[in-house]
Amino acid sequence: MLNALYVLVNLIPLPFWLLMIVLPNRDITRRVGSTYTVFLVLGVLYVLTLIGAAIALLTAPRSAPPDLTTAEGLAALFANPLGALVVWLHMLTMDLLAGQWIYHEAQRLHAPRLLVSVILALAFMFGPFGVFVFVLWRALAAQRPEPSRHQQEQPA
Repeated sequence: MLNALYVLVNLIPLPFWLLMIVLPNRDITRRVGSTYTVFLVLGVLYVLTLIGAAIALLTAPRSAPPDLTTAEGLAALFANPLGALVVWLHMLTMDLLAGQWIYHEAQRLHAPRLLVSVILALAFMFGPFGVFVFVLWRALAAQRPEPSRHQQEQPA
């Protein structure tokens, strides 16, 4: 059951990532990228998994929950398959949210398609690193001076 749920939570965001990375300027990507239904679905799965993990944790022979203020406590949470699934679902959802933000910001800023695809691939694989690269690019792009109107009108 947990393995089937694991496969499901990995498959749900995949089409959204593929559309944003491979077909960023298509109508279908814009339509799908403007809906937040996927986050409702992932949110419901997250809440149900979280409740299941909490019940399993509270009814386990050892009654003390893991101490999440330490790395060892976090590792104990990962030792429980249901706890690991909760954390994984959390990461998948937040990474997709970050990817969708990058996608929308890139569209608004008319960012180069190839660059955005690479950054989205980084966000898909390494979440925060992709966000870092996009924010860095955005900050550097904002510092570049815009060509003046006179420079734009001169023939090449």
